[in-house]
Amino acid sequence: RFEGKIVRNITIQNVNVFGGNVSYSRPNEELSLIEKTGNRIHRNTREKTLRNSLNIKEGQTLAPYELSEKEVIIRNLPYISDVLIIPKEVPNSDSVDLNVAVQDIWSIGLHWEPYATSKGLVEIYDENAFGYGHEAVIRTRYNSQRSPAVGYEAYYTINNIGNEIVRIKTGFSNYFDLKNLLG
Repeated sequence: RFEGKIVRNITIQNVNVFGGNVSYSRPNEELSLIEKTGNRIHRNTREKTLRNSLNIKEGQTLAPYELSEKEVIIRNLPYISDVLIIPKEVPNSDSVDLNVAVQDIWSIGLHWEPYATSKGLVEIYDENAFGYGHEAVIRTRYNSQRSPAVGYEAYYTINNIGNEIVRIKTGFSNYFDLKNLLG
C-alpha cells in the first residue's frame, strides 16, 4: 500500500520503560512509585541513534515490505523491547509521514555468578549506555586461593556508528596479575 510513497516526515516517540507499550501508555498518575522512579532513572535511546537504526530518511521512496523489515531490525537490538512504525498518507500527494513508537528495555543490571564459596564474579552493566545503544560493563572477579584475590575488568562496546552496524569493543582487564588491553 505504501510502496513507492515518498517519506515526508519521521516522528520518533520514546515510550517509558515502565507503564505502557508502543500502543498505549498509562498516565503518569497511575504509575507506582517504583515505575515512576525507574522511568526517571532510565535514559531512553537517543533519537539520532534510533534514526540511524531505522535507516530511512526524509525524501526516500519506500520499497515493498521495508517498514516491517525495519521493525524487525530495531526490535532485535539488545536495548529495544518493541517498536511500531505507523505510516500516515499525506492527502493529495505521493507522500507518507512515519510515526515511530519505540520502547527500550530496562538496560541497567547487576550480575553475580558464584563459582564456589571462595570464587566468582560480580558485574554491573548498561546495555544502552547514555542512550547511544552502547554497552558498558564493570566486572570484578574474586578467588581467595589466588594472590591478589580480586581482579577487575571494564569494557565499552560501540554497537553502531552512523548508519552502519559495526561492533567495536575496547577495555582493560587485570585478573590475578594478568593484565590485558582489549581493543
